[in-house]
Amino acid sequence: MATALTGLKHATAYGSGPTKIGGAQWDADHSVADVVALRAALELTIGPALHVRRTTTQSITSGVTTKVAFDSVVTDTGSAWNAGSNRYTPQVPGWYQVAGMVYCVGSSPTSVAALLYKNGALEVVGFEISPSGASGGFGAPVSTLVEMNGTTDYLELFGNFAATSPVFAATYTYMKILHLRG
Repeated sequence: MATALTGLKHATAYGSGPTKIGGAQWDADHSVADVVALRAALELTIGPALHVRRTTTQSITSGVTTKVAFDSVVTDTGSAWNAGSNRYTPQVPGWYQVAGMVYCVGSSPTSVAALLYKNGALEVVGFEISPSGASGGFGAPVSTLVEMNGTTDYLELFGNFAATSPVFAATYTYMKILHLRG
């Protein structure tokens, strides 16, 4: 944080005038107390974040809703990811932006769906309907805002792919979660 604040001071000292942050004007004349208050305000807006993904394929049964077994944690700033259960249980209450993708590969596909569950119940679903006879990879995105209690609420990502020899593909199958506010 000190680097960002130093950069701010340099921007105002050598730039073309005062900088505005959050509607407040900041220049070289602000006190240490003002800087401490700004730092506290910025820290309150930055909450836990998660990014998990698949790095290898996951075999699944055609047409059966299956939990995505993420095998790579890119970031987990709140230490809320449980790799054993493939669940995210944030310890900070509030609203979370959730985005996920189930990317599948198989032949003769008919549909792919990404399903986000909260506490074991379906929260939201995203679909891609594939043309008959198509081949290659197919992705279903899902995105929503979810309110979490910060103690027992948890999120899981599932997928359903109707095709011959279906798999959840590596790299493009992911879940990203960001705490927005309490």
